[in-house]
Formats: sequence, C-alpha cells, structure tokens
Amino acid sequence: MRQVNTTTPSPARCKRPRAWERRKEQRPGELLNAALEVFVARGYAAARLDDVAARAGVSKGTLYLYYAGKEDLFKAVVRATILPVIEQFRHHIEQATGSSEQLLADVLKGWWSCFSKPQMGGIMKLILGEASNFPEIARFFNDEVALPTHEVIRRLVQRGIERGEFRQPCDLDTATHLIMSPLILKLIWNHSVGQCCTPIIDPADFIRHHADLVLTLRRPDTAAAAPCASTHTPDAPTQDAPPRPRCPPEACCAGFPTASLLPDVPSFPACWHTSSRDIIRR
Repeated sequence: MRQVNTTTPSPARCKRPRAWERRKEQRPGELLNAALEVFVARGYAAARLDDVAARAGVSKGTLYLYYAGKEDLFKAVVRATILPVIEQFRHHIEQATGSSEQLLADVLKGWWSCFSKPQMGGIMKLILGEASNFPEIARFFNDEVALPTHEVIRRLVQRGIERGEFRQPCDLDTATHLIMSPLILKLIWNHSVGQCCTPIIDPADFIRHHADLVLTLRRPDTAAAAPCASTHTPDAPTQDAPPRPRCPPEACCAGFPTASLLPDVPSFPACWHTSSRDIIRR
C-alpha cells in the first residue's frame, strides 16, 4: 500500500516562487540584455524588436508588455547601462579626499575602462553615427548622458580650483569639453577603424599621456606662462596668413550640441589650438 506524505511543508518552502514566477521577475533584465546586444550589433535603424524578442526567448507581444516600442526600449537600455556608471563617478568625486590631480587621472582611466568595453562603446558609436537621423534619440542622449557626464567632470575641475590645485580656466565648460573630447574620439576610433587596423598607440598609453597633458594645463604653477584664450593677444599675422579666429563662448557648449553631438567644427579647433599652444609654451 502506497504511503501518503502528510508532512506539513515549511513556511519557507511554501513561499518559494515557482519557476515561471522567477522567470517573470528576471524578464526585464533579460530583455534589456538582449536589446543591448541587438542595438550594438545592428545599429538603431536596423535593430528589430522581433530580433530582440527572439534573442530573449519571448514573443514580440511579451516585449510590448514592458516597452512601448523601439525608442522606449533603447532609452531603457541606456538608463540601465550608462546612467549607473555616471552616478558612480559622481559619488566617487563627492566622497574623494585625495588630491584633485590624482582624482582626475583616476576618473579618466576609469571612464575609459568602462566605456571602452564593446557594448558600452558600441552605444556611443551608434549615437554618433545615427544621431542626425533620429533627433529624439540624440536629444535624449544629450540630456541624460552627455550633459550629466559633463557636469561630473566640470565638478571635478571646480574642486581642483577651489582647493588651489588647478588654475582657473578661461571658461570652465570649455575646459571640461576639451578634457573629454579626445577620449570620445579615441573611443569611436577604436570601435570603428580600430577594429580593422593595428592601433597606433596603446589605449592605456593614450589615457596616461592625455591625463598628463590635461594636468599640465591645469596646474597653477604654469598659469603665468600664457594668458587664457579670452584675453590672449593674437599673434601678429603674417602677410600671407589671416589672424586665427577666436572661439565665441556659445560655440563650446556644455556637453554636446543636440543636433550632432559634436563641437562646432569651424570654431572648436581654435579653442583647442590656444590651449595646446599654451601647454607647449610652458
């Protein structure tokens, strides 16, 4: 005769979620991971929700239970992958007690370590490559990624100025922009041309030299070598060369311009030329 188990299950066992319940709780993360892979591999325009659903192992209808469409899904991916990293850098700067020089060097290295990864860098490449075709996505990325990143680095530079470790730049926003722009260009290069060619310089060496260059520009003991761009007397023009244009304040915006996510091409080099020339003079 078969015996029937009359043992009362423990409360912990009764509360254990069923397999399908655990799956349901994990599904948003699985959808975001699948979407990240599809967006990086195909780009925004070519990404299809059917591919995301198939990669996540769900139906397309299930995907729509969580996200209204492709744009909503992409924004969720960015918010889940990039925004926490920016917040970590913000917290690290706010809690730091050491020198601003070492902090800036650590943040630049940390930024590269995070964003040089294939999926994070792939999102940056996607934005720069397709922003003009999807202005709403460009505005979203500018507002929630570019500007907050700019503010984090700006606060770091301001910290160094307040502590007497950095000299006061001509314009804090322009200085912040100049710090980050070479890193972004190097990142995009590595995820495009760099995939097919031998690198000219090792990324670690690039970051180290860039940090040294930035810190040379910012140290107070180099401030007397040359005045800033807003007050610098232009070099005497030769007979064949017209005076170099100065960068108007509105040209170097805080963060990336909404339309292109890149600095204004005619005026931005003049700002960079002045800063790099000052470094060489020192």
